[in-house]
Order: sequence, then structure tokens, then C-alpha cells
Amino acid sequence: MNIKVGAIVLSRFDSSRLPGKALRQVNNKALIEYVLEKAYKVKGLNGVCVATSSRNIDDPIAEFCKQNDVPVFRGSGDNVAERFLKCMEWNGWDAAVRINGDSPLHSSELLSKALDIYSPDHMDMVTNVFPRSYPIGMSVELVSQSALRRAFDKMVKASNFEHVTEYFYENAKDFNLGFLPKNNIDHSKISLAVDTQSNFERFKWLIDELGSEYLDANYQNIIDLYISYEKHKS
Repeated sequence: MNIKVGAIVLSRFDSSRLPGKALRQVNNKALIEYVLEKAYKVKGLNGVCVATSSRNIDDPIAEFCKQNDVPVFRGSGDNVAERFLKCMEWNGWDAAVRINGDSPLHSSELLSKALDIYSPDHMDMVTNVFPRSYPIGMSVELVSQSALRRAFDKMVKASNFEHVTEYFYENAKDFNLGFLPKNNIDHSKISLAVDTQSNFERFKWLIDELGSEYLDANYQNIIDLYISYEKHKS
């Protein structure tokens, strides 16, 4: 059976703490471009798609995708689970990895591993956040379309609709979860996501330090630089 797995980059233009962050520039490149570059390096994908909302405020993201030949799906603003599900259906994917638009240092290597171990007949989801041992911003979540549809039909809490995979963790006994091996060292308190101005400054510094190697930087290199930055800042 030929299973199709894509990557869905969830992005929105408005952010209370860092408005317009998706298109903020670092070395003449938008934040979302860094996210997409990493997504394109994931092995075994059938495609990459940005999923944003149909609200007018998200027009700049859709326009960016259009100008850069990136497939874009537009759906609900608040109901992110529905947007994710419909994006999968729209692309004809049996499963998809979830990538947050504020995670420009997500790991292509870890996502590739998730695709390697994914067994559609035996797994509804592959994750590395239950429990978390990798940094925030390096989450891995590969979800099957059929499992998400099943979960979606039972969701009632607003937070379930906002956080695509929350329902799976709250009802883990009802699903077959596959797991990436735990990280050797617990880095769950580290955040590499870009959610605030200070996060953005740190990301700029990291990219400058990594130079042309940023796309292929290994995990330990990024962690070492993060620790170095935090020490220097304090």
C-alpha cells in the first residue's frame, strides 16, 4: 500500500507577542522560509504545504507562498485541528507531520526518523513530546488522517481545536502511539521556538553564528550555541 505523507506548516500572521513574525527577515530571508527550507530536507515526504487561515490578516502569508511556489491551504482561524485535517484531505495525504511556523530550527533529521518508523497499520501517530525530552521548537508529530478524523469527531474543548494533537495525549489509551527514542539528555526546558522579540534576537544570533552551515547544523551544535548565548546574555 502506497502511503502518502506530507508536511503541514501551520502559520499565522498575527501574534500578540511578535506580530508579523512569519515574514520577519533574518539575513534577507523570512522566518517562514527557514521553516520551509528545513521541511524540504525531510526524507520521504510527498510534499510540503503551508496551512494558514482564510482571514484577511493572513493574506501576506498566502501571498508569500504564491510568490515562492509554495502550496498554501487556507481554512479556519481558531479551529486549527480542522484546518490541519482539511489540509491533509486537500493534498490527498494519508498522514502528515505537523510543523509550527515559529519553529525555524525544527529538526529535519528527527522528522525523517519519524517517517522511517511510521507503520500506518499499527500507529495513529509518531511523537517525541509524550513525554518531551527534546527542546520546544523541535517537536515531532506525525498524525494519520484517519486517526485525526476520529479524534476530531470527539473533540469538545476549545483547546483541543486550537492544539491539533492535544486530544491524542489526553486520550492516549484510545490511540496507537509510536515514539521516537528519548533524548539522551533532557532538553525539554530549552525553547528554540520564536515567539517573542528576545527569541527572535536569539535566532538571528544563532543563524549568524552557524553561517552558511545553518541548514545542516547538527543537533549538538545548535544546543551548544543556545547554551553559549544564554550564558552570554545573563
